[in-house]
Amino acid sequence: MLAAALSDLAQLFANDHTVAAYEIQSSGIVETLLSSLNPMESGVTKQIFSDRTNTFKKSFTQFPTR
Repeated sequence: MLAAALSDLAQLFANDHTVAAYEIQSSGIVETLLSSLNPMESGVTKQIFSDRTNTFKKSFTQFPTR
């Protein structure tokens, strides 16, 4: 479920015309990602943190950068 959500989010970010910077900033997406990928804030085990980080990396590296 996390992998699918992050993949969808990465796909939205990959297209310049899908979502505006203001929408990203005001939506709370960045803050949520930061807190879920920060082991000190999320309070999860090292294994869960590692799994989340790897899922994030896979999702956001599948799209080419410009």
